[in-house]
Amino acid sequence: MKYRVTYTFQHEVSVIVDIRDKKLNNEFAKLGEVHSDEDFKGASDPRWKIEEKAYEEYSGGNCEEGDTTIIDRSIELKDPL
Repeated sequence: MKYRVTYTFQHEVSVIVDIRDKKLNNEFAKLGEVHSDEDFKGASDPRWKIEEKAYEEYSGGNCEEGDTTIIDRSIELKDPL
């Protein structure tokens, strides 16, 4: 499934990631969308895996100065059925 992960730095950035892990997709469906950091249920929340993949794709391992502090983030299905 594809997800849109939106970060708010000093500006907003959206990244589309394709997650093929069926278990992770089922857990996302059960837990729901993330509209802000407060929606995560602790460090073990499986939705962090989606966020981590999106951040890796966004940064490519390199972040510009000033883009390292995330103010907030959200995760939603890109094309809900």
